[in-house]
Amino acid sequence: MTQTATFHAPLTLFDTLWQRHLLLQTEDGECRLNVDPCRKQLLLEGLDDIGLTLQRADRIRAFGVRHRAASPSFFQ
Repeated sequence: MTQTATFHAPLTLFDTLWQRHLLLQTEDGECRLNVDPCRKQLLLEGLDDIGLTLQRADRIRAFGVRHRAASPSFFQ
């Protein structure tokens, strides 16, 4: 008795993400996707994670100053 294995090519990252976010696909090919509101805003503004971080650089810097002032022995 001979057994044959069925080979399925692995999904690409794009295909995996598409399947996770696809809500509805109509017969004419229109697709509705579920996109996290934060990610949607980043897409609309043309930002990636680094761009978002750079937008908040002043707040990050201020946090560092406050943290250093509250725990000076930690930074010696």
